[in-house]
Formats: sequence, structure tokens, C-alpha cells
Amino acid sequence: MPEVIVIMNKNGDILDFSPRSLDISKFLSKKPNEIYDDGELIRLRIDIANDV
Repeated sequence: MPEVIVIMNKNGDILDFSPRSLDISKFLSKKPNEIYDDGELIRLRIDIANDV
């Protein structure tokens, strides 16, 4: 399943994302399939199967 993984800090600053070949700004408005918060960082998994 094609997906974008975004790593953010608690302030909402994007620290990293994968795949880097995509312009993630158009995917950040989509609802994430998974949100993982470890207390310091937030990991978002966004399904982009229909958007690529």
C-alpha cells in the first residue's frame, strides 16, 4: 500500500518524511491512517494509494 510516513515534533514541525521524492504538503491535509505518539515525537502514516 503506497503511504507517506511523517515524523513531527510536539510543536508540529516536520522533522522527516518518506518517501522524499513526494511533495508532502498536498498529503498533510488528509486524515492519517495511523498516529503514534511516543511522548516526544509523533509519527503519521497517511495512505496515498488513490492520490499518486
